[in-house]
Amino acid sequence: MHEYVIKNGLTKRIVFFLTIAATSLSAIINTLFFDTINKTFGCFFAVSSWIIFVGLWFCFSKIIWKNKHIMKFLKLDNLSGKWLCEGTGFRYGEPNYKKNWNGAVTISQTYDEILIKLETEKSVSYSTQAQLEKIDDKELVLSYFYRNEPRSDSDQDMHKHYGSCRMFFDIEHGTAKADYFTDRDRGSFGSMLLTKG
Repeated sequence: MHEYVIKNGLTKRIVFFLTIAATSLSAIINTLFFDTINKTFGCFFAVSSWIIFVGLWFCFSKIIWKNKHIMKFLKLDNLSGKWLCEGTGFRYGEPNYKKNWNGAVTISQTYDEILIKLETEKSVSYSTQAQLEKIDDKELVLSYFYRNEPRSDSDQDMHKHYGSCRMFFDIEHGTAKADYFTDRDRGSFGSMLLTKG
């Protein structure tokens, strides 16, 4: 998984509030528990606010952000899961070329990391960078760059390449439409229709 940009996101504010919460919890825990222990046994123990911050951030980024009310506040949606994909490919300079293909897109997402993996019969691709933008309550746009790695039994003209893709998610209906473009070396482009599996 890799980090991704949440356009119009609230990450800085979240970090600010978690820092305040961690500092406050550290003071409370140290006052209520460790002051007594330290006075009784003549030693010095304390809970660092950084340790509490790391714990709070872990809980927030892996679990808490998925709450539907919090996601609405964050202008974010959880896209994790398997999406069935029907694609159509074209090639620049070859007006008669058209190829239909099928695959599966698996999205793994936490609040601060994401991975988009597309598997087809002939190749597999992995996202390398991504940006997420919520247009309104019903539409979400995921833009990303990817690297594609052909399988050993793929077509002879297919080789490792890079590309970009934009997915427009219809959250209400669990579908997405996408356009992809490969680098100059591959010279192809196409569209995809995704349905939540």
